Amino acid sequence: MTEYSDAAARHQIIHDTGRNLFVEAGAGSGKTHLLVQRILTLVLEDGVPLSSVAAITFTEKAAGELVARVRRALQEIAETGRMKLFKEFREFPGATARAQRALEELPGAALETLHSFCLRLIQMFPLEAGVPPLVRKSDDLGDSFASVDRHHRLLGLVNGVFTGAADEEIRDLDCGVSPADLRESIEVLLDNGVRLHNITDLADWMDEHWGELASTMEAPLAPAGQPVDRDFLGALQSELRALRATCTVDDDKLAVAVNELITTLSSLCDDPTVDLQQVEPVLKAGGRGGTKTAWGRPGADVRREVERILAPWKERADAPLIRAVTVLRRVVAAVVLRDAALRQRTGSVEYHDMIYLADALLRDEQVQQALLARFHTICVDEFQDTDPAQLRIVRAIVSPGKDPEAGSLFLVGDPKQSIYRFRRADIMTYLQARQDSPDLLKLTTNFRSEDTVIGAVNTLFRHAFGAVEDTEGLPRVPYDDLSTRPEATPNAGSVTLLREEEPTPESEDQDIVAAIRNLHGQELALKDISILCTTHAVARRVMGVLAGEGIPYVSEASTRVYDDEVITQLRTILRAVADPADSFAEVAALRTTLLGSSDEELGARERRGVEKLQAWRSAAAAMTVADLIDMVIADTELPQSLAASGQLERLARVRFVQDHARRFSAETHRDLRDFVRWADQQASSRDGAGDPILDDGTDGVRIMTIHASKGREFEAVILAGMAGSAPSRADRIGIGGDGVIETKIGVPTPGYEHFSARDKAADAAERIRLLYVAATRAKRHLVIPLEIPRTQGGSYAKRVGTPLLLAAEDAQLPVETRPGVTAAPPQDPALQDAHLVDLKRRHRKEALVALHERARHLPRLKATAIVHAGDPDAGLNPLEEQLGLQLRGALGDVVIGTAPVTGRPLASHGSDFGTAVHEVMERITSPDDIADVVPTIAGLNGLNERATADLAAAATSLAETAEVRAALAAGAVREVPVIGMVEQTAVEGVIDLLHRDPDTGGWTIVDYKTDASVTADTVSSYFAQLQLYARLLENTVHTPVTRLVLLFVRDGEVVTRVHQLAQ
Repeated sequence: MTEYSDAAARHQIIHDTGRNLFVEAGAGSGKTHLLVQRILTLVLEDGVPLSSVAAITFTEKAAGELVARVRRALQEIAETGRMKLFKEFREFPGATARAQRALEELPGAALETLHSFCLRLIQMFPLEAGVPPLVRKSDDLGDSFASVDRHHRLLGLVNGVFTGAADEEIRDLDCGVSPADLRESIEVLLDNGVRLHNITDLADWMDEHWGELASTMEAPLAPAGQPVDRDFLGALQSELRALRATCTVDDDKLAVAVNELITTLSSLCDDPTVDLQQVEPVLKAGGRGGTKTAWGRPGADVRREVERILAPWKERADAPLIRAVTVLRRVVAAVVLRDAALRQRTGSVEYHDMIYLADALLRDEQVQQALLARFHTICVDEFQDTDPAQLRIVRAIVSPGKDPEAGSLFLVGDPKQSIYRFRRADIMTYLQARQDSPDLLKLTTNFRSEDTVIGAVNTLFRHAFGAVEDTEGLPRVPYDDLSTRPEATPNAGSVTLLREEEPTPESEDQDIVAAIRNLHGQELALKDISILCTTHAVARRVMGVLAGEGIPYVSEASTRVYDDEVITQLRTILRAVADPADSFAEVAALRTTLLGSSDEELGARERRGVEKLQAWRSAAAAMTVADLIDMVIADTELPQSLAASGQLERLARVRFVQDHARRFSAETHRDLRDFVRWADQQASSRDGAGDPILDDGTDGVRIMTIHASKGREFEAVILAGMAGSAPSRADRIGIGGDGVIETKIGVPTPGYEHFSARDKAADAAERIRLLYVAATRAKRHLVIPLEIPRTQGGSYAKRVGTPLLLAAEDAQLPVETRPGVTAAPPQDPALQDAHLVDLKRRHRKEALVALHERARHLPRLKATAIVHAGDPDAGLNPLEEQLGLQLRGALGDVVIGTAPVTGRPLASHGSDFGTAVHEVMERITSPDDIADVVPTIAGLNGLNERATADLAAAATSLAETAEVRAALAAGAVREVPVIGMVEQTAVEGVIDLLHRDPDTGGWTIVDYKTDASVTADTVSSYFAQLQLYARLLENTVHTPVTRLVLLFVRDGEVVTRVHQLAQ
């Protein structure tokens, strides 16, 4: 048997279940596999019920993978009595019975995300948690909508401060701030340039961290300070004159600057109209002079003395503003805590509420003891992504008031992969927990990457991690070398570092294109190449470059939907509609390619674009936000433009926005201006809505952000964004060392500077870890363009990839110039018609205008209209009826000889019910998810109690069919939009479920149907619809569709109809 360098640690993890273990698992070390094996040992050898084991992960995807692995292993053991451990087989007495019992317990076992686990605890003890018995869990989108209501309430309070309408509300907060004090503070802030969005930003941040606000509420308000008066300025003049008298050279530059400052002070004292509180001291540019001969000491010492003299002036000038910020901080914290308490009482909780409610719940000793008896072991995966509250929860369960019970705790993580500070992950929490853990094991064997890749990663990052600057209160994360698996082929794989002697802004893009063509020339499929981008902006740039080069690509959540160019233009138009008084917004809207006004047209108010804006404004008052957005999209003929150019990704984004608008209207009942504000937040937020993934298996280069690549692996990886600037993502708001919220709104709160310095250092350290995550995704090939320019002084500029370039030079790794192209990848068929669209960046605007003009008069039709043409009950308008009948002949063969669908239909049917069924099936990964998903979907679609029960029954029946089970297990894609041209008409539709047929390799299209009555003609028409989908899909992916499947939901069963297409 091959021996691994960390074999002893692996054996302990699997078998030593009587000890608490803290495991540091390097990238690609197989930690999830070992976690599953430890769970199996607990269940099968130790006889621990699976219901007494909690295994916590940090993403839904990871939780689903963990459950799937445990299920497969238990099924194997239940059938054979054997299980595969790490490189060996073992037999267990009674294993079959224990495995069978564990399989029965698995659906209810606590193998889930941390948020789901916290919700489980809350639901176990609702009375102690202070929530009603039925808790409603929101989702990310619902949480973001809720912020709109919070902003309204908070801004209403701010406005009410000046009218007296909010006085009672402020007193009810009981936070030690009077209405008059708050009014004065807000006036000071507004006079100093603070804007309302600064207040709502602070409220949003505090709401995300409301469980950490206790210290902030107790922090003292800053004193108002002493005023800047003329007596005070007179004293400063005296000090400055005394200092000036020590200079013996009248024309010394520093002496001249000090004289000017004295003169300014004198003028201020003599002018009674000046508000001295608003004036700040400035030593003019000449103050950089000063010679030792003139002053009798170095000029730098004199300048420091001037700064010392002026410091009290700035302190007095800033004191009222600092006090105002601390007053605002306390009031906003009180409002946030009040709103969180309301959500708690009503049971309408958001994701972050679950963490803090569980944290508070576990301060109850009786609850602690009950959970200690309930859970034998708690395992936490990806522990580097935890935060203090999450650690408190785990510790409270396994060690209430004492050391953890032996074998009750298993923590596994990798500090080198901690990259989620913006989601509250705190590396200090990890490092402190590791320090407190006596049994530390390390996994270093990498099973993912080839020998050459591992060697280069170790060399680069050993230096990069070591070069991170030491910061007080922020220990440096040590780097442990990864080791190659013994059976790996020596020197396999490749690592290429690229740099020109004199890089240009285009050098990195050229490196990426050349690398793709060379890797493809080495018989590597394009879909095996992944470009990992530092930011969404870099991903958009790379997509433009590949499009211009005709290289097929697939975007995997690499673009924030609302930051896309087309959606940005749509937001611009909506902003102009929402605010008619904003003339700048109107000009910007008219210059979008969607309205297409030239500069000449901007001067003529009667032009078409202006008329459209006026028409939309008139309609807005009587329409929901969703209906208005649908109108704008239809009137601008945006879908036709995107269809004409084959931009399916952008069309999907447009549909995404429309779906969001419908939910926004249903859940908030707010107006268009609020939606635009929310959309703007989504465009700028790190957690803004991501691109819908439409990966249909196309042989195209994968493009994604580094964060999106976490937990994945690829044959070849190219890093992008290395030559970009390294802007700090450090926050303006955060928790200081004493637990108090620190911020900078005009001026910093008292502890902000210390917090900010630490935060910036933490941000710089995380950027190194982000690059490590990216590099360790590569299995065989790693390409890193390092086109870092030099400064005028000859050193390398501070860019994202500079640490790797310095590491490469220090280790004397070869850095090559761009390779020659060995082979060119096939052109993307969607990009071959150069007369249709030129996607190179310098022509982007002209291209969009041309596409819009080309598509302006194209008719558009939904696929269902073609299928139902001629049906008097279909509700088609005359144009749809005419086009549908004309296009029926283009469908090809129609399936005939089908039988009607019998069986009793569900009591519920209709469009709302059918939509709800489709939405549930889109969101679940297994039948186990249905109970969680159905209440939310039923509420959004306004279903009553009977219809909700039918919805759960329909979804369960569909999910348990062999067709759906096999499709989901094979990684099926759901809700796939298809669009294309049929006889000069843009036709669109949505495929419910799409997966590959394992026997033929072709695609299978699955469609869900909830019709009450299904005749033979109905079945035939639906197959015609799927045949059209197949035609549109094949034109895009160039892979045949071989099977069409219709699933008709009946009462207690699903009737399946299959049509095999000729290959």
